[in-house]
Amino acid sequence: MTNALSEFRQAFTCELPLPEIFDVLATEQFVKMRDAIVAFLRENNSGTASELREFLGTTRRVIIPFLERLDRDGVTRRIADKRVLAKPN
Repeated sequence: MTNALSEFRQAFTCELPLPEIFDVLATEQFVKMRDAIVAFLRENNSGTASELREFLGTTRRVIIPFLERLDRDGVTRRIADKRVLAKPN
């Protein structure tokens, strides 16, 4: 497991209320998490919230709002129960 993935797991296993989690999430951590999701989707073409949650080692309570944010930012797109890259490269 990479150090970055280890850091994600530590950052996202805390018990803070969700808005507070995103308030304390450093930009660097957000970018690393986003980049990890992008890499996963490039390799696998798509992923369910459950697969992405497992990949990052976080909880559903954290991954769903994070994926919704990536959808709003135009990074990912939801198709049925899967996420794909909005602009595959």
